[in-house]
Amino acid sequence: MQLAPESIVEINEIAKVKGWFETNKDVLEVYKTNPSYREFSKDLILPFFDKEPDWSNFSEYFFPDGRKVFEVNIKDLSGIVPVDFFEKYGSSSSELVEEALLFVEHTNSEIGYSIWVARYFSYGKKSDGMTYHVIPSDWSGRIDLFTFSEVHLKSFEVEDGLIVKTLEYKTEDPSKRMATENMLMTCTGSWIDYPYYGSGGGVASTQSTFVISCHNPIDLSGGSGGANWPTHPNPSGPSGGGSGGGGTGSGAFGSTGGGSGTSNGVCDHTNNFASDCIPSPENYWESLDYFLEVLATLTQLQWVSDPIVKDYKDLNNSEKLLHILNHLKFNTDKELNFKINQIMTNVPRIAPPGPYKPSGGWYESQTAALKINNQTYYIGYVFGNQDGFNYINVKRGYDRKYIEDKNQINIYFYDVNFPGRTALEIYLPKELESWFDSLFKM
Repeated sequence: MQLAPESIVEINEIAKVKGWFETNKDVLEVYKTNPSYREFSKDLILPFFDKEPDWSNFSEYFFPDGRKVFEVNIKDLSGIVPVDFFEKYGSSSSELVEEALLFVEHTNSEIGYSIWVARYFSYGKKSDGMTYHVIPSDWSGRIDLFTFSEVHLKSFEVEDGLIVKTLEYKTEDPSKRMATENMLMTCTGSWIDYPYYGSGGGVASTQSTFVISCHNPIDLSGGSGGANWPTHPNPSGPSGGGSGGGGTGSGAFGSTGGGSGTSNGVCDHTNNFASDCIPSPENYWESLDYFLEVLATLTQLQWVSDPIVKDYKDLNNSEKLLHILNHLKFNTDKELNFKINQIMTNVPRIAPPGPYKPSGGWYESQTAALKINNQTYYIGYVFGNQDGFNYINVKRGYDRKYIEDKNQINIYFYDVNFPGRTALEIYLPKELESWFDSLFKM
C-alpha cells in the first residue's frame, strides 16, 4: 500500500516528536529520581508517575497563537482521580478517565517542545475524540492540567462544553493576590483535605490544601440575566490572535511545563501571556468549528410588517433571532409586550446546550449570523423558555452594558412580572448600537 503524501508528513512529524522525547527522556524524568527538584513550588505536587506515550494514538492541532500541538494518549493510567469524582463513580471511575501528554512546539524548532499532562474526568459518559483544544459541546466533566513533573496548574469544571469553574491547589494561602488574578471571575479560597485519591496507592496524603475556586459569572440556574457577563463571539483560526504569544521558549531541550521553572503555566495577565505558557482549554462555543456552523446559517435581515407565529422546530438559530427581532419591532411600534411562546410554537421548556448557558436551565442561548446593511455580523442572544416562572414575557424598553474588552453592547429586556429578571438578551457588536436604538428605543 502506498501512503498519501499527507500521511507521510503526519508520520514524519510524530516521529520527530517521538525522537525528541526519547532523546530527552532521562532529563525529563530527573524529577523521578530526585524529588527535591520540585520542592520549590507553592502549588500542589503529586508523586511522579511514569508517562509512556502511545504514539499510535495522537491528535494534532494549533493553539490560537499558531503553536502546533501534538496530543498523545498515555498508555497506562496513573490511577489518580479527584476525591469527589471517586466518591461518585467508585470502581467505575477508571473507565471515565483519559490522560494525555501535550507536546507544544516552540516557534524556534531547535528548542524542542514544552510538555504538559492533561487528565480528563468524564461525568457519566466519555466523549469520542476528546482533546484539550476544543471541549465538545455535549461533554461535562473536569480537565486537570499538570506539568510533566506533576505540579498542578489548574482544573476546569465543564458543563455542556462550557467552563463554569476553575480550581487551583496551593500549599499556602495566596488570598492576597486572588482579586487581581481573576478580574472576571467570582473567587473564594479555603483549606480542604487532600483533593486526590490514588487507586494504586502512593497518592493519598494528610496534607491540607488551599483551594482557589473561581466561578464563571454566568447564572446557571436561570436567574436574572442582567447579572451575566457573556462574551461576544470572536472566532480565530490557527494563525489568529488569542492566548499565548508566539516567540521562543527557554531551556536547551524545551520546557517541561512549569516543573523545571522554565514555563509560565496557564496563560493569563499575571505572566503576560508568555511564549511558553499554555492557554486554557477552548470552549466548543468559541471554536472556529462552531462559528463556521453559525456562518452556514447566515440570514439576510428582512423586516415583516405583520410577523406570524412560527414553529420553533422549523427555524435555525439565525432565523430564530430574525423572527424574534421582527416581533420585537412590531410590538415596539404597537407599544405592546410579547411572550416568546406566543410568537413560536414548540419552544422547549428546558434549554438545550448553548454558548452562554448550559442545558437544563430556563434560558436558551444561541449565536446568529445576520447580514445587516451588506455586512455579516455574529450576534449572541438569550431568551427565557420556562413559561411557568415567567421568563418569557418580554417588556418593552431595555438596559445595556458595554463590554469594553469585547467592543460589545449587551442589551437586556426584562420580564414584565419580574423586573429584576431578563426575558430576552441580545449581544451586539458596538458598531450596531445606534442601528439598534433607531429601531427599538422607546
